[in-house]
Amino acid sequence: MNKEYIMYAGKLDNGVLCDFYNHPEVIKVICGHEITFKVKLTIDDEGTFWGWYDVEEDDIMFIHYHKDLVDMCFPYGAKAETDRGRGKIVRLKAEILGEWRKK
Repeated sequence: MNKEYIMYAGKLDNGVLCDFYNHPEVIKVICGHEITFKVKLTIDDEGTFWGWYDVEEDDIMFIHYHKDLVDMCFPYGAKAETDRGRGKIVRLKAEILGEWRKK
């Protein structure tokens, strides 16, 4: 699974990417970040981020800098969904492609 996913994110004060969404305007409107970054995410065992890979959607979601934060996105934990064959927690490598600007 070396598929690349394009998302948009903001940054915390310490420079860590956060608040990953598929639509760039969400970053400012909902999350309040002044700068939005276009980010390429790749499933990678050495990645510094964690997320949920949804088998049915063939997509990633719930991107966080700690595995436990992804697990918390599920009422019964991610393992229950993994056991049902719906997806799994994966490590992700994030590469900033540049700043996104509304045209």
